[in-house]
Amino acid sequence: MAKLSVIVPVYKTSEYLPKCMESILTQSFKDIEVILVSDGEEAEHRLCESYAERDRRVRVIKDIHKGLGGARNGGLDSASGEYVSFVDSDDSLEPAAFEKALKGFETGADYVVFGARLSGDKKLFSKGLAEYLRPKFRGGVCLSDEVILNTNVHVWNKVFKKSIIDKYGIRFAENMAYEDFPFYFQYALCSESSYYIDETLYNYFQRSDSGMTKTYRQDYETVKDHLRGCYFLYERLNACSKYNRESGLFSKIYENWIQIALSHCPKSYRTKLCEYAYELYERMKLNAYGLYTLEKLSRRDYKGLEKKYLYSRKILLFGALPIGCVAERDGGIKVYIFGLPVLKIKKRGAV
Repeated sequence: MAKLSVIVPVYKTSEYLPKCMESILTQSFKDIEVILVSDGEEAEHRLCESYAERDRRVRVIKDIHKGLGGARNGGLDSASGEYVSFVDSDDSLEPAAFEKALKGFETGADYVVFGARLSGDKKLFSKGLAEYLRPKFRGGVCLSDEVILNTNVHVWNKVFKKSIIDKYGIRFAENMAYEDFPFYFQYALCSESSYYIDETLYNYFQRSDSGMTKTYRQDYETVKDHLRGCYFLYERLNACSKYNRESGLFSKIYENWIQIALSHCPKSYRTKLCEYAYELYERMKLNAYGLYTLEKLSRRDYKGLEKKYLYSRKILLFGALPIGCVAERDGGIKVYIFGLPVLKIKKRGAV
């Protein structure tokens, strides 16, 4: 049994896979198993199998066909390691990434977070992405609402404990965009502490056909998955009896993702999106008290939501995650990231 299971979904990424696999198989930490989940053409299957023939640490699973989330779930079902890492097949790792990450668990942490370096078409992301991916904390941290909400939701710059995943039945949403965030929040809400490494150990490659880019292009069905993902999270938390204890934090998460979805939604679909958000709000029986977006939603004040969160042009982090600019009554503008206020710009001439 390997210490660390590395799950790599492969779908139409043959040209990138060699660099990815080279970075994994030459890691300074050797006690790993690599699970390639191949959903591509036969030629891609053969490429994956060629790695299994060359290195006994590599295994191949084929034809899950349930999206990226389904591929990762297939890898989880097959994983035997004490720890689990997810690597996208067009990305790569620094040589000592796993060694450094696993040392973080010596502090008793439930998961480890590290920084990522960006590459690819620079037109697809802004400088804000680097800041978003940079760990906001250092060393061992107890998990509070603030810590959970201010940690990026990607799974590829983290290492997880397989025991926690199995105990609480933590899984990815299948055939759905943004499968990372429900998994991250499931795991974080079932954990007590984390460890943050302020170092770039992962190399993230942004492509034009990624899910984030579809969001930037304002595809309604893709944008809607922000809310579908929240409902999936709600169901998973209920299934492991964690929802009642974490319902307050879940409401904040839902509010944030409504704001993100609205900021990317085509204008002609915004009311429809609000109606869907309200339908889920009612189904989940959320408490809107003290949360502006949910209070507006509970009263079906969809125009008020649009006026509040769509007042001005959004600044986009890497073409996907918004910094929302909201007009205030005093004429100033308040800036939000993930629905959290981070800056107030006063009206010119105001004291």
